Amino acid sequence: MADTDVQALVDVDGRCPYGYYATARDRGAVAYEAKTGYWVAATYSSVSNVLTDEVTFPRLSPEEIVSDPRYVRTVSTPSFLTGEARLAHHRWWLEIFNPRALRQYRGGLVTEVVQAMLDRFADRGSADLVHEYAEPLADRMIAGVLGLPWRDDDWMAELRRNFNLVERYKASIYLKPEESRPFAEDALAGTYRIDDLLRPFMEQRKQQPDDSVMSRAIHDDAMAGWDDEQLYGLVRTFFTGGSGTTSVQLVNAIHLMLTTEGMTEAVARGDDKLTARFVEEALRLVPTNHFRTRVVAADTGSTAPTCARARPSRP
Repeated sequence: MADTDVQALVDVDGRCPYGYYATARDRGAVAYEAKTGYWVAATYSSVSNVLTDEVTFPRLSPEEIVSDPRYVRTVSTPSFLTGEARLAHHRWWLEIFNPRALRQYRGGLVTEVVQAMLDRFADRGSADLVHEYAEPLADRMIAGVLGLPWRDDDWMAELRRNFNLVERYKASIYLKPEESRPFAEDALAGTYRIDDLLRPFMEQRKQQPDDSVMSRAIHDDAMAGWDDEQLYGLVRTFFTGGSGTTSVQLVNAIHLMLTTEGMTEAVARGDDKLTARFVEEALRLVPTNHFRTRVVAADTGSTAPTCARARPSRP
C-alpha cells in the first residue's frame, strides 16, 4: 500500500475517528501503516488476540517508557503487572467494585457528590459542562471512594494541580517522547507532593482500618507484601483512573444523550434498567480510550516488512 493510501492515526487527532476505523477494517484485520510505523489491529478478534497474548505482544515496561530510571514512578501502575499477578489484581478490582458495592455508592456517595456539584451553580441556571461539572465531579467522586476529603476545595485543588503535572508528562512521553523531557522533573516532584497529601490519610488507615478503598488497598490480602512505594502508587492510580477518564466518559455520554433525538426524554423518564443500557451503549460508542499499544516480541507469520519489530530503545 502506498503512503498516499494510508490514513494515519495522527491524521484524526482532534476529530471524529470512526471514518478512520472503517478504513482500517477495510484494509484487513491487521495492516501496516508506513506513515506511523505501526501495525494496526482493527477487528474484534485481532485486537482480542493481541491483548490476551502477553508473550507475543507484551507492553513496554515503565523502565522502557521513561528516559531515566528516576522517572519510573511517574508512569508505573498496576496495569504493568503480568501473568498471575495481573489476574489476581484484576480479580481484586472486580471484588471491590462488585454490583452490591456499586449500588451502595450510587445510593450514597454518588448522589451526595453530584448534588454538591450541582448546588454550586444551580442558582445561575447554567455551567460549563466540562470544567465546572464533569472534571470536579470525577475528581471528588474518586476522592470520596478512596476516603479523602473531597469537600475541601483547597486540598482538592492542590491534589489536582500536581496530578496535572504528572498527566502532562505522561501524555507527552506516550505521544511525543522527544518533547517530554522538560516536563519530567515537574512530574516527578508532583508524585512526591501527591504522596505528601495522601500520607496523613494513609497512616490513619494503617492504624484504623475502615470501609474506604484506601483502607482495603492497605489491608487486603491481594496487596500482602506490597511496600509503601507500591501502595502509594496504587492509590495514585486509583485517582488517575477514576478522574480523568471518568470525566471524559461523562461528557461523552451527556453529549450523546443531548444529540440523539428523544434520548434525553427517554433517559429522564426511564427506569434504572434503561439508564444502565444507555450507560453501556455510551461506553461502547464513545469510549475514553480508542487504542492500546503493544510490542511484537516474536514473528507472527506475516510476510510484510518489520512484522517482528524489536523493542524500541528508551525515548
